[in-house]
Order: sequence, then structure tokens, then C-alpha cells
Amino acid sequence: NEISVIDRVGECGNVGDFFNQWVTNSHVDFFREVVLKESEKEKPISESDGWTKYWTPKYQLYNCIPTDRLREIFSELGSTLLMSATLEPIDVYSKTTGIESCISPTHVEEKNERVNAVQDDEDHSDWYRDVVTRKYPLRFPGKNRLSVIIDRDRYTYSNRKGKDTTQSSMTKTRREYLESLISIAQSHGNVLICMPSYGEANWAKTMLEENVSKEVLLDQSSGSDETDETLEEFFTGGGKVLCTSTRGTITEGVDYDGDKLSVCAVVGISLLPPSDRNKAVEYAYDEELDGVSGRDATNKIPAVRKARQAYGRVLRGDNEKGVRVLVDERYGETRYGGVKQYLGDDEREEFEVMSNDAFSERVRLFWESVE
Repeated sequence: NEISVIDRVGECGNVGDFFNQWVTNSHVDFFREVVLKESEKEKPISESDGWTKYWTPKYQLYNCIPTDRLREIFSELGSTLLMSATLEPIDVYSKTTGIESCISPTHVEEKNERVNAVQDDEDHSDWYRDVVTRKYPLRFPGKNRLSVIIDRDRYTYSNRKGKDTTQSSMTKTRREYLESLISIAQSHGNVLICMPSYGEANWAKTMLEENVSKEVLLDQSSGSDETDETLEEFFTGGGKVLCTSTRGTITEGVDYDGDKLSVCAVVGISLLPPSDRNKAVEYAYDEELDGVSGRDATNKIPAVRKARQAYGRVLRGDNEKGVRVLVDERYGETRYGGVKQYLGDDEREEFEVMSNDAFSERVRLFWESVE
């Protein structure tokens, strides 16, 4: 078959634009990475490039801090409504998204680059649009929920070590967290346990099967059909435990209405794994943001938002009752490593810090008071 020149799509222009950005873009805001993908071919591109027979290079230019680009998008809109239950802290969200310095659409063309307005002698304060913030408390009756932080040593890799399944070989931290997991799993009704990763969720499922009488299910990274089947099994019958990752798909966007969920526990803080890209993002935010560290803006704050999304599954209506649990001392601390300051105002006041020994009795009394 013949294909005319008109029907063909040229790529040289796109490639040229990409490598122009590769060379000219900021080395703070953009992370350059070459990834080799295994891809065996019949022959290399040339005799001098023998490696190309086995590998295909992928050039990636990652925008570490897309604040300027987001600001451009928001500035072109007549108005914008950003709404979520997990935007805290609002000031950090405003800085990272660029909405605090959006330009009125009538001045976008007049002010192509923000730096021009800043360096101009004229007063351009009227260019910037107003940003109005509204915050609303949780409107469900407070008597219908119990919010607890179990005071355990930090659940970090250095503290918990490997996923041992025999208690004698576990670290002290892992043994203590297993004790808390058992107490939580034995609580009333369906229990959702959110671990820092799918691997940790698998460990929790294995250990709980040996130590509790409830049926224990496992959610792993899978297709939507398999996930739906797992949830359907969890919702049927009542009194089950489902272990998953805090960064998984069932910790947000799933409606656990009615009595589908009685307890949600978030165990540890689900921080991103270390990588060159993550380090580059942290460095970019350190350079560009004032008032918050790059590590907090790119790692700790998003992790707390994931936790809030997860335990927000418990209460979906005025008449629902449930228990929200955070297991890790960092949720109750503001000192180095702590994340209490990144919870919502109401949450900081409402979550009670208690020992594991006090937890079971406190939960028992709660369910007696609401049933």
C-alpha cells in the first residue's frame, strides 16, 4: 500500500522541541533521566552502537515543581473551584498549585511571564485575582465516631526491618505493631487495615490469619475486576478484616456506606521510596518554596493526605458510626519527623493519643455507647 507524504506524521519537530527543552529548561525545576529499557532487536543501529541491539534508551524530562504551569492554566480560566476533604495544609496547597498568585484572565496576555510584573516599576497589584478559602468542619455527630492515635514507636524500615513471620525473629517494633494489629482486627464489624505498602499488607494478612478468628482478606495491586470481587466479599457477611496499602486504590473513591466499614486503621506513614527523581523533587521545592521543607511538601504532606483519605472511608453519612485509628507516634507529634501539624484543625483536637493497652477498652466502651 502507498502512503502519501501528507498522510505521514513527522516527529522531527517534536524531538527537536524536546531536546531544546532538555538543554534550556531549569536544572532545578526539571529532572533529566535516561532509562534503558530491555528490548532485543535483530541487529544494532550501527556496529559502533552494539548495545542498541539489547537496549532502547528512553529520555525523560520530569517537571519537578509544576507550580508555574498550573498557575498559567488557572490564570486562563474565568473562575476555578478546587474542592476536597484533604487539601490541608491550605497554605502549602496554595503555594504548590500557584493559585495564590493567579493572574486575572484580562491580564494574561499583557503579562506573559510573572517575573516581568515583579520587576516592573508600575503597580500591578490589581492584576492578581482574589482567592477565597472556605473551610468546613466534619458535620456528622461527634458522638458517633472515635478517633485514636495508638502511641507506638515510629514504623520505619530501620525500626521494623524485614517482614518476619515468626515473632521470635521480629524486631521489637514489629512485634509491638503486630500486637496493635490484632487488637484492631478484633474490633467490632468490618475492619480496614492500611499498611505503608502492599508488601506490608501481605505480612499483616499472614499474621492476622494466625491470630484472629475473623476472616482476613488481602487487596493487592490488581485489575478493577479483581478489586471489585475482593470488596464484594468484604461487604458480604460482616465482621471481616481487609488488609491493603494506604496508597492503594480502595482507600479513596470507594463508598463504604452503611455498615460496610466500622473501623479503619492507618499504620505508619506511607512515604515515597527513595529515588533520584524523588530527591530532585525535594530539592526543587526546597529552592522554590518558603515556609515548608521540600521533604515535607513532596513526601510527608501527601502521605498524611493519603491517610486522611483512608480513614475518611469510615463515616459517609449522619447516622453512621465508626472508629478511626492512626498507629504511629508521629501522628501525635510536631517535632522532627512528626506530622500532627499536617492534620486538619478539628482532627488535631479530636484524635486521642493512647497506649495499645488502653485502646481495646476504649473501643469497647465506644461501641457500647452508640449501640
